[in-house]
Amino acid sequence: MRYAVDWTHFSKADYEKLIREKKSDTCEDIFYGRIYVGQLCFDVNTFDGDSGISLDCYVPFEKGYGDKELEDGTIIDYDYADGLFIGGLDRTYEEFAKIANAAMEDFIREEGADAHSYSLVEKAKKDIIYW
Repeated sequence: MRYAVDWTHFSKADYEKLIREKKSDTCEDIFYGRIYVGQLCFDVNTFDGDSGISLDCYVPFEKGYGDKELEDGTIIDYDYADGLFIGGLDRTYEEFAKIANAAMEDFIREEGADAHSYSLVEKAKKDIIYW
């Protein structure tokens, strides 16, 4: 991936827990972690009935979806850009990360072209922030 990416908020242990719960059918609509790409945050979710993993892209400092208080007390606006779905549950964490990195990069390029008043590409190029 050409952008700075941080997977520390969605670890191998988080991935393995998600897969275990999905395969044992004990999984409902659950949030499992975050992947940061520059300023963008992709929430890692799975939904009851899905046979894969959803990555929902949120964009800080843009109005639209909500607001969030940061650790220092600052309130920031954020928007929901859209999401992507990665089907299949029979991959290793490393295989999933490789596929997800490519899918997020494609999403940033394609979705960021003209779908929003801001550029996902420009947001992804910035330093990672945790929010």
